[in-house]
Amino acid sequence: MSQTSAKKQKDNSSQYTNIIGIDPSTTCTGLCVNGEMTAIMPRSHAETKKGALQKWVNITSCHADIITVDNRPRSKVYSDEEILKLAYYRELRDNIGRVIESKDFIPTDTLVLIEGFSYESAKGHLIDLVAFSTLLRNYLVEAGYNIQVIAPSTLKMNTAKMAYEPTTVYLNKKKTRSKIEWRNPKGLSGGSFKKPDMMNAIIDSKYTDSKWKKFLQEHLSDLNDMKNVPKPIEDLNDAFLLYKVHKNGFSE
Repeated sequence: MSQTSAKKQKDNSSQYTNIIGIDPSTTCTGLCVNGEMTAIMPRSHAETKKGALQKWVNITSCHADIITVDNRPRSKVYSDEEILKLAYYRELRDNIGRVIESKDFIPTDTLVLIEGFSYESAKGHLIDLVAFSTLLRNYLVEAGYNIQVIAPSTLKMNTAKMAYEPTTVYLNKKKTRSKIEWRNPKGLSGGSFKKPDMMNAIIDSKYTDSKWKKFLQEHLSDLNDMKNVPKPIEDLNDAFLLYKVHKNGFSE
């Protein structure tokens, strides 16, 4: 990134007093409001059958607010099922709205960065996510907030730029063609990052010093031993990165 480009990004981020990162999901939405973390989850994903918090939800609750909502009612009738989904998505949206509104921010002085859709998702899940996210985006627009929808691929690339130094990659043996990439210590380029790579980028970046980073560091060994980053940490990481990438001038 050139110094001119970096300065321009810094200037763009400084025009807003408040920055909010949102990773919307029907199973766990992560929010990062000026660095403060909140997760909104249905009870089926947050609690055990006995009503206690799931292991990683409980551990995370010491460092992030956890808001649980009632599980969505079900129906075997197609039309009824679709209407029940809509009511549930409105409840999720309203909970997100209450978190934001509790801060008493001036909407025009607030930027909301919301992660877009991953088209690699299963069709059914993607359709449901589109329905929920559309309601959420509409609420934010009507409330007067400035919003930017960030593609998952863009968040990955900008996270890599925030965490790692650029490297020259040659495209032929004669080294007459090359490109610049940002790669993690494993040699993986930002565009190929998965959820564990995003989490480790938070640890590796000098721009992410915060309570959330320290929390991840405390549990990194256990988290890296797992096949997938558990909820709500996965969604909170994305919300945190949306906030930090923009806050530190690495958004494009």
